[in-house]
Amino acid sequence: MADEANYDESLVPDYVLPDALIGSDGCAVTTGGVWQAQRRPELLRLFEEHVYGGMPDPLPETHSELFDEDPNALRGQALRRQFSLRFGAGEQVSTMDLLLYLPHAIQQPVPVFLGLNFSDRNLGC
Repeated sequence: MADEANYDESLVPDYVLPDALIGSDGCAVTTGGVWQAQRRPELLRLFEEHVYGGMPDPLPETHSELFDEDPNALRGQALRRQFSLRFGAGEQVSTMDLLLYLPHAIQQPVPVFLGLNFSDRNLGC
């Protein structure tokens, strides 16, 4: 069972964040291969254990629906799409909105950064 959430910063004990380029065995990460094979999976496990939790097994039923689209977002520089994502079925449904900007000037696939936002999704846009 996960620990209860703590909302009082004064109750947070002292801690040291792990060095991203030092493996759990104490060895330095010196190549991309070591990063992919060793350190990246270690850090993902730490995030799973201490921050986000793991993926449910089995994965829940998922659905997506496009509910808004603006082909002239960011003064015509991008396509903005907003999706509603649903995970689960029946009374076990969780929902999440996804806001996606795709640049017009680039025709090949581009990286996507997903961030959590617990307030107005349009702030700063």
